[in-house]
Amino acid sequence: MIKSIIVACLFLIATIISCKTNNDRSDKLTYIFNSYKTTGNKEYLDVKVFGDRVQRDLLVLVEDWGKLEGIRRTKGVGYRGSELRGLEIKVVSDPIAKYSYKDLKSIID
Repeated sequence: MIKSIIVACLFLIATIISCKTNNDRSDKLTYIFNSYKTTGNKEYLDVKVFGDRVQRDLLVLVEDWGKLEGIRRTKGVGYRGSELRGLEIKVVSDPIAKYSYKDLKSIID
């Protein structure tokens, strides 16, 4: 009885480790700045997203321009193609954009 419990536990542990290894690969996303856009009194970033399983354009509403002030000041000129490293976004219910800017680690030219 104890032997079968030990075997069952070892099998369960091996299964968990296998699932963790196969599912633990993080899909690193890369965000590339396309352009700066305005609509009415709202400002947006047009961003291209690349990953293992995704490649698409996103329109991101920006309300806090602290770390993005250079892009805002130049209306995006000189920043096209720059990586927005560590871009954090959240889902919003804006009529134009589905996402809103939260934070950014750095802009890489």
